[in-house]
Amino acid sequence: MTLFWESFNYSTKQPVRAVGINRRLHIPLGSREALDALGFALISVKHWGDRIGAIPDTGLEHLRLRLSRLDSEAEGFIRVIIEPSNRVSNGVFFEVNDHFQLSMTDEFASSNALLDILASEWDASLERSTSIVDSVLESVAS
Repeated sequence: MTLFWESFNYSTKQPVRAVGINRRLHIPLGSREALDALGFALISVKHWGDRIGAIPDTGLEHLRLRLSRLDSEAEGFIRVIIEPSNRVSNGVFFEVNDHFQLSMTDEFASSNALLDILASEWDASLERSTSIVDSVLESVAS
């Protein structure tokens, strides 16, 4: 964060319209059954009838959600992607993009707004992403 902060301070004349704070996690689940259970828990299985679980290759491939940010006045949204990990055997990959939209038209003001958002939202954004991942994993475990 410090390197970005310092380099951005030298180039505040760049127009900025949006910024995202991204977090990517690969989490081992221990088994293919656990990965399938997570995928099935995230959808309403009843809508898929006999297709779910009837074929051995049925399971989570890619889930993308757009969520509202409940604990911040900042304009934007949270995008969450959940899919099998390509790094961890029998694991799940989470990507949480906390997207902030800057509505300012003045290019200098937008650069300053970006710095303000990063300073004021960084810790909260990391807490939001942790909460989302924990909530998904806990809902499957229970």
